[in-house]
Amino acid sequence: MGAAAFIMVELTSIPYYEIIQSALIPAILCYIGILFMVHFEASKMGSKEWTEVN
Repeated sequence: MGAAAFIMVELTSIPYYEIIQSALIPAILCYIGILFMVHFEASKMGSKEWTEVN
């Protein structure tokens, strides 16, 4: 994602800071979505918490 931001700066002449600001919320939402998907799949498969396994 970082390399794409530099290419966008070169092609659009928009400052790097503005591009990063625009990409921050979608990136955070993407990681939160992945976190929830992994959590729900593990719950569905009956995975136990880390503290219960040890």
